[in-house]
Amino acid sequence: MFRFSRPVGSGPPIGAGVADADGGGPQAPASFSWRTAPWLSTPVVLVLGALLSLWLTGALGTDSGQPLGLEGDHLFLLVQIKAFLDGFAIRFVPNLGFPGVQDNLFFPQFDLSQRALLWLLAQTSDQVFAVENLLYRIGIAAIFVSSFVVLRVLSVRPWLAAVASVVFVVSPFLAGRAGGHDFLALYYAVPWGAALSYLVAEVATVGSGSKGPVAAFVALCLLVAGTSGLYYTFFSAMFVAVTALGMAAGRRDWRPAAIGVGVCAALFVLLIASGYRWHLVDVLFGAVSQPRRQHYETLYYGLLVSDAVKPLSELGLFKDRFGTYTAVMRQFQGAERMEWPGVLLGTVIVAAPLFVVVGLFDRGPWRTDRLRIVWLSLALITFGLVFAVGSGLSFLFSYLLVPVIRAPTRIIPFLSFFALVSVCAGVELLLSEPTRRRRIAAGVTVALLLVGVPSALFPLSRLQESTRAGTQDVRAKLAAMLKIVHGAGLKAVLQVPIVPWPEIPWQRRFDPYQHLLPYVVDTVGSPVRWSYGLALRQPDFARLRALTAGTTGVATERARGLGFDGILVEKLAYTEEELGDLSASIRTGLAPGCRIFEDELRILYALGPPPEGVACVPEPPLHSPGAAVSARFTAHEAPWPWLIEGWSAPAPLGTWSEGRRSVLYVRMPRVRPAGGVTVRLAIEPYRPDPARRKRIDALVDGRIVASLVVEAGARVPAEWRFDLPADIVGDRDAMLLTFAVDDPESPSRHGAADLRVLGFLLKRVEIEAVP
Repeated sequence: MFRFSRPVGSGPPIGAGVADADGGGPQAPASFSWRTAPWLSTPVVLVLGALLSLWLTGALGTDSGQPLGLEGDHLFLLVQIKAFLDGFAIRFVPNLGFPGVQDNLFFPQFDLSQRALLWLLAQTSDQVFAVENLLYRIGIAAIFVSSFVVLRVLSVRPWLAAVASVVFVVSPFLAGRAGGHDFLALYYAVPWGAALSYLVAEVATVGSGSKGPVAAFVALCLLVAGTSGLYYTFFSAMFVAVTALGMAAGRRDWRPAAIGVGVCAALFVLLIASGYRWHLVDVLFGAVSQPRRQHYETLYYGLLVSDAVKPLSELGLFKDRFGTYTAVMRQFQGAERMEWPGVLLGTVIVAAPLFVVVGLFDRGPWRTDRLRIVWLSLALITFGLVFAVGSGLSFLFSYLLVPVIRAPTRIIPFLSFFALVSVCAGVELLLSEPTRRRRIAAGVTVALLLVGVPSALFPLSRLQESTRAGTQDVRAKLAAMLKIVHGAGLKAVLQVPIVPWPEIPWQRRFDPYQHLLPYVVDTVGSPVRWSYGLALRQPDFARLRALTAGTTGVATERARGLGFDGILVEKLAYTEEELGDLSASIRTGLAPGCRIFEDELRILYALGPPPEGVACVPEPPLHSPGAAVSARFTAHEAPWPWLIEGWSAPAPLGTWSEGRRSVLYVRMPRVRPAGGVTVRLAIEPYRPDPARRKRIDALVDGRIVASLVVEAGARVPAEWRFDLPADIVGDRDAMLLTFAVDDPESPSRHGAADLRVLGFLLKRVEIEAVP
């Protein structure tokens, strides 16, 4: 059992009255009146701080009827919400993974507290996106409350704890992870996990130090930290272990180490219970295999101390160097995250090892526990840095023990909170002696703390607004398709391409997670079952894989035999030639079924005769007719299957090439005389500096077929025209046209906020048979 007395020289425990001016012992509680600063009372500060956090993060400005996004890992959250709305439990989602079911134990989640909250919210609404928005609002308020409570336990005065907690909420980490790694973005467990280290170090104050309040607080810390995700539980245990071992070595006493072992054991038990619950037996006896990680992944998902330069660039410092840095880092997998906190906290984190070294040589007495808190915080930051950098202790941990912590960069919220605690303790030390100089220094410190906030203001509302048009378009197209699905009475739909769940690379321009969208957008209680959702290690996935015929074929008759009555093809996963082959294979044996829906993204086939009211869609020709082919590459007209590699998303003016190499898939005209074809490109090379020479080469099969050279000072042509002779075109229906740009540039080097490396703007392509 932990027992702590109030630290000497620190503020009072919660509920023990208001500290005196020099930060010493508590005074008697002041009687309440509107003249005694009622806004400083804890309940009022909690409410106002939570509301301010919600406003500054944009959570109050989001539309509950709109999603934050409809792509990537965010779909994990949306699927779990939809499953709860459909009445399913955490492990199985029966509407996914037909002819089996999606089993979440094949990709376990250790976020039981967040999922319990999701289940509760699902009882209050029948709308997926309304629950999603409620989760963020409650989660953000919980981050503020958690930080505020722990800071008060560390004897930080209410107004300072509130300001610091708002800064902790409004962070680049939340802004960067929201709408993607949602449970990581809601890091309310971090202060509770960090509090365990301060409790073990005996520098925290709970109540009056009596057994009851301390035990209750420790239990709450363990419960929240142990059920809020693998990473946050692991880091909580890691910092507790470091603190306990340090105390045991410093005091030459085994008892702190024993306490640390007990806390870590409790966290481990809660972690296992959170992720596996009563299904642990299935894992232990091999009925459910677990995902495999590799130890080398920490090398490119590790923490980059160099990313701490981002807050400086946001202040207008070293912007040119920062542009160069980001352009370089984009070449490395997983190397661009930029989630470090603001200038002051980032500086504290980077400088923590220096402060620790200074502390080792400081022979002065530790007069107050505030200095112990500062030193402990900096020491934990130092160890966190040594662990989390890509080639640090995290690599050794993964290499020698178990490679489950493959992305140690997720330690940033812990480092930020430890830095925040050290700053707050430093401000309290300055305010402990009411001199003018110290008050000014404290004010400057708080002001610097706030400098890091503007870069992360209103991330949720900005994210929703930036994705609104895209998500509305996606939902509208899916609604039209789902209307046909329900009208045709389909109950089991095969989703093509057939890929396992989860973590499968993109199939050309198609993210396999997009297979989850029909289930998410479908009505609550819909009986339609979808094929995507089976893990590679599930036996039922082998039955799905057996449906493939060759590289782009699907055996329609075998699909019927498995119980499917529909096939949904995602066009973005294929080139036009592959799509033609796939369509031809599906047509074989399709009768009496037919194509019943098609838009620019999807094709839907019914494997049986469609009912009255659902018409068959005529099959389009497989080849381009006539003697010419043309395509525009603006936002609403661009043929996505043509953009194979090295292109940005189409914009109103056209599509930008990115990097030194871009690949375009082009269809050949159906009528091709012996003279070959003429290619006309409406392009605009990116040349912000007219004194720079630009060269673009066009290649087919590795052979340069044409070059566009714009000399320094020369006018940029509006059209690039060249011929492809018959010996190059041959009899193929399509080809890959590669563009090599010798000098791509980033607009960030010329004062813009765009970090892309651009070659040229492609507006239109025309391919015409030479007469």
